[in-house]
Amino acid sequence: MKLHEHEGKALFAGCGIPIPAGKVVSSAAEAEAAARDVGFPVMVKAQVLGGGRGKAGGVAQAPDAATVRREAERLLASSVRDLRIEALLVERRVPAKGELYISYFLDYASEQLWLLFSPKGGVEVEGLPEDQVLRLPVSIRKGPDLKALQRFAAERGLAGLGDAIARLAHALYECVRANDLLLAEVNPLLVGSDGSLVAADARVEVDDNALYRHEAIASARASRNDRTPGEARADALGLNGFIELDGEIGILASGAGLGMASMDLLQAAGLRPANFLETGGRITADLVHGALDLVLDQPGVRGVLVNLYGGINPMMEAARGLVAAVGRRTFKVPVVVKLFGNEQEEAWDLLEAAGIPTVRGIETEAAVERLAGLLGVTA
Repeated sequence: MKLHEHEGKALFAGCGIPIPAGKVVSSAAEAEAAARDVGFPVMVKAQVLGGGRGKAGGVAQAPDAATVRREAERLLASSVRDLRIEALLVERRVPAKGELYISYFLDYASEQLWLLFSPKGGVEVEGLPEDQVLRLPVSIRKGPDLKALQRFAAERGLAGLGDAIARLAHALYECVRANDLLLAEVNPLLVGSDGSLVAADARVEVDDNALYRHEAIASARASRNDRTPGEARADALGLNGFIELDGEIGILASGAGLGMASMDLLQAAGLRPANFLETGGRITADLVHGALDLVLDQPGVRGVLVNLYGGINPMMEAARGLVAAVGRRTFKVPVVVKLFGNEQEEAWDLLEAAGIPTVRGIETEAAVERLAGLLGVTA
């Protein structure tokens, strides 16, 4: 789950990381009042998810009330990368003599938490040369190697800030642990004239699987309107992931890798995926029933590939859900099922008895070929 800037900063502040004084508003009048409260000059910042907001015109400086009102009206009437702006963060502009970069992120490929630090922050940070970015693997139990961080900072002319950088890095690490964060990025991390450090921005992602431990964050997600109806429905069902695409073949898979492989094989056969969907490892008949309903309810879907693996997932539960979902449909869209593993023979028998095309084997290619044939498509 991605957090808006002001939500991420609230987590930072709770862990002792300094942030600028600011208020979230939803109208030009509120923006002007907030600016007077926090004190001019201010920054007026669109609250949308994702990066590149500054380059897209989603951030403005305002030295006075008239500028605040004008910029707030402009932003609230526009969008950033097709994301409608419905809220703004108005915060005190912090005088700074420098900009740094710091982040923690969890890398799935290496199954490792990493600390990234650079003495040069700002919008061009992605283009920095290798020697300007420190990359440190982090022990989730021991925390970051703060001495290595201080040495790197000193070698690049920041010896006087070494202790402050180390304290902030430790606080940010504690924030990551306390809130089950997959990403915690501060860019820029401002250096004040007195050597203080202030988080001027926040990009934060929370592990969806840990939301049950964070009631306030989960509640904020439920009240958002930054998801499509399909995404909100998938969340309510408890699905691990659902992304709507522009194709005509729905996909229901029991893992991310299986889902992506299904997409690739469909593309190779001349079929375009209508979605990515993975159930995760908690399959029940009701979950699969709801997932197939979700896939079939997408506009323009004219076929569905179900690709399930039964390691810890019970395939009979999956089959019961599929049979129930297909059976209650008044219109018939071809649904081809390939499932393998736990209780596979019983599941195959149940599906075939219900008239659902079923592939008895491990090859997804066979299921794609079966579906293509039902749709009259030749690769």
